[in-house]
Amino acid sequence: MSEEPNELMEQDTRSFKRNHTYVYHLKINGCLIPVCKSVFLKVHGISADRMKRICQLLLQEKSPRDLRGKTRSGNAIPGNICILIDQHIKSYEIKETHYGGKPKKYLDARLTVKKMHEMFIDKHPDLEKVVKYNFYYGYFKENFNFSFGRPQVDVCCQCESFSSKLKDPLMCDNAKRNVAAELILHKRRAKKFYHSLQLASEDTNDDTVAICFDFMQNLPLPHIPVQEVFYMRQLWVNNFCIHDLKSNKAKMYVYHEGEGNKSPNEVCSFIFDYIKTEIPDSVKHLILFSDGPFGQNKNNTVIRFLMNLCDNCNLETITYNFPVRGHSYSPCDRDFGCIKRLIRKVDRIYTPEEYRELILRASNTGRFSVHMVKTDEILNFKDWWPLSYKKSTSASDETSGRNVPKKDKEPFKLSTYKQFCFSSRTKGKVVVKPFIDGMISSTFTFLKCDKPPELPNQPAYPQGKVPINKKKIQDLRKLTEYTRGYEHFYNAILLWPTTDSENPEEVDQGCE
Repeated sequence: MSEEPNELMEQDTRSFKRNHTYVYHLKINGCLIPVCKSVFLKVHGISADRMKRICQLLLQEKSPRDLRGKTRSGNAIPGNICILIDQHIKSYEIKETHYGGKPKKYLDARLTVKKMHEMFIDKHPDLEKVVKYNFYYGYFKENFNFSFGRPQVDVCCQCESFSSKLKDPLMCDNAKRNVAAELILHKRRAKKFYHSLQLASEDTNDDTVAICFDFMQNLPLPHIPVQEVFYMRQLWVNNFCIHDLKSNKAKMYVYHEGEGNKSPNEVCSFIFDYIKTEIPDSVKHLILFSDGPFGQNKNNTVIRFLMNLCDNCNLETITYNFPVRGHSYSPCDRDFGCIKRLIRKVDRIYTPEEYRELILRASNTGRFSVHMVKTDEILNFKDWWPLSYKKSTSASDETSGRNVPKKDKEPFKLSTYKQFCFSSRTKGKVVVKPFIDGMISSTFTFLKCDKPPELPNQPAYPQGKVPINKKKIQDLRKLTEYTRGYEHFYNAILLWPTTDSENPEEVDQGCE
């Protein structure tokens, strides 16, 4: 649109009613084409009043201003009240996720947004008619990414100790800063385990396999809704899980306590069976993750077993990672959670085979497989390794020289290490680190002879059965009235050898 004064109007302004005239153009392909006003309005989709207002601003040599939304609504909440709501929400104790993954903050499980709004109104009764629940809820959702979580369980003792010290009003600021720094360092070391888990699961190399393994909480037999069972000893069913981090599949080894214990013999036997049946020969690198109970996963037997795998099998390297104590949540625990959710929905379970069916049904995608363990499949690794491997060393390879003072020699301390690295190039040796992927490392040699021994083939329980507590057998006998229809299983258990039998040989013969 352009302004073009008429020549006649300049000669005699009294003969015209308008002081100005306007000519409208459309720009097409860089050329201005004159059009009438109605065409100009329709092409641009504007009203005549808007064009009139623009013309008036053009005469005043002003630019148009957008005044939409400038007028404050009468129902708007003042900013000072929003500040009070913000301060009230932040006044509640905020907890963070204890185990790995993305950091997430949440409030106490007993709170709800409605309760928080009620407490806000109790604190500011004069704002009852101003701050309604809908506004409080909307402000909470838009400005805070808080959830309402369950009470924490199995919290790390160091994290709880550091948090208690930071809340101590008698502690000086310098001491609190030191404690805060120690807490940050502790959490970073704990997150290293979960970061390694994630990297292992995202590894695309076909010659690398990453697995995580752990024992599930004992499952009782019989599992029945009878009050009397609460006061009696029950038969335990053990479940050992090995989870493949890449395929997200898990293999469960299920057996009851009369067929095996929860010892290093079982751990080594199940891992060895998994390597033979589930891992192809083309795999050269194995990465392991587990928590660190000394009676099961973190002990001399398992360490010597993994060392021998590198020495005698096709594996070139094995890396065994342990988490910081109290931060050991693993993919196996998620698998156990799926199984427990289904078991809670079933009120009667009588045999290990029924547990097997429940485990297979626990995954909708069918990623669980179950192997029912027999006693003769458990090999005797505890008595195998002392013949060819040292139990301990007084100094590492780096500090074993004669020129090293005795106080500077580093002995082997199994409990202090978080990462064990084995390689086929250095037979009978292990590289240990106090933290996962840490800068400090030590090398220890345990092989006594030049040639590594073969893995054992002797069963851990030559009698074929593991004795069960005699008092537990007596309690199971009292429950036979509730296990009718399953006599074939419980009659065999009642004749099982016991730990305090006067003549175990007679009991074994009777079982046969």
